[in-house]
Amino acid sequence: MQVLSILLLVASAALASGNSKIPLDEFHTRRAALRSALDGGILLLKGPSEPYDPIFRFEQEPNFYYLTGWREPGAALLLTPTDEILFLPSHNARAENTPANALRPTTSMRVRELGSIQFCP
Repeated sequence: MQVLSILLLVASAALASGNSKIPLDEFHTRRAALRSALDGGILLLKGPSEPYDPIFRFEQEPNFYYLTGWREPGAALLLTPTDEILFLPSHNARAENTPANALRPTTSMRVRELGSIQFCP
């Protein structure tokens, strides 16, 4: 529990500094440290699914961002002793009025750093 408290404190400090240039392997290192602290257990961490205020932009939950670097709503992270899975909501580009490949660069970067990614309806 003490390791988790330290990770949360470091996450808050990292977000407060506004550092968005964190190398992708740093997120992997953070998840590996947490997985070893879980001592064979599992962790399901869910980011918020909607912006907290319709006027302001979406802000990811600090602990979720600290472990994943993911800034979009609706994601969940599952850590097991042997695997890491990032669950992402499926997107309808036409309904959202965004380019069809808006998530592809970010998603492909995460695939290299996470065990797998699952798209959920």
